[in-house]
Amino acid sequence: MIDLKHEEYYFSTAKKFFQKQEYEKAIPWLEMLLDFKRIDTSTYYMLACSLLQRREEKSIVQAMEYFKMVDERDKEMPCLSDQALQYCRYMLGRDAYYRLYDRKKAYEYFLEARMLDGADSINGRVSYHLARIENFHGNYIEALCYAKEAGEYFQLSNEENKALFEKGFSLYRLGDYQEAKETFLTMLEKDLHMNAARYLAKVYEREGNFSLAIQTLEIARSYPLPEFQDSSPYLTNPLIVSLYEDLGRLLKKDGQIERSNLAYQKAKVLR
Repeated sequence: MIDLKHEEYYFSTAKKFFQKQEYEKAIPWLEMLLDFKRIDTSTYYMLACSLLQRREEKSIVQAMEYFKMVDERDKEMPCLSDQALQYCRYMLGRDAYYRLYDRKKAYEYFLEARMLDGADSINGRVSYHLARIENFHGNYIEALCYAKEAGEYFQLSNEENKALFEKGFSLYRLGDYQEAKETFLTMLEKDLHMNAARYLAKVYEREGNFSLAIQTLEIARSYPLPEFQDSSPYLTNPLIVSLYEDLGRLLKKDGQIERSNLAYQKAKVLR
């Protein structure tokens, strides 16, 4: 009886701090609950979400272990809201994608998350990541569908350009250069996006407009480099290297050999 009273008190105190977004205060109370024999699934969920706020490697790894417990338990006996469960599976998908480099597992988690009715912001991120994975595997029609879906969720948010790039990339690979060009131009009206400029230049090259393609790349050199989470093994963001290689190739096609060599040398230095 005493243990039960303690458990109820610990849980209600932890939940109070969690709901007030005072995560550091919630963590010790949630950790004390782990000593009890009967651990509620929502305890693991709150602990995982709270640990994420520390934004350090050890805490993130711990959080993912608790999210896995939530996922496994909910499959046996559903008890969490769709919104909570979707966030759990989205975070597991992100972890598999960015930290573990396991696109197959990430895809499974994202698909499961997509089946749940959650917040628009998470729905959009789930669809965006599915589009990225489909584009990576060359499934451009599927990627385009997910990218358009993500764009609908991201409307008027600062994440809209992420969905637009995946859409533009899919269209480019599918050979719809006009719509791809319009998509990349729309992106560049919103933000100085280096990769959008790089693919816009590729469209201009396809159209035979080398001078405009070169001009686009030369301007894009001054754009800020985007956060490139996939590139952690690299010292230099590979996007800027690719941009200079594209510039070198285009200048060579245009007969500007000396400038082409300089661009290639710059890419080699940055690599």
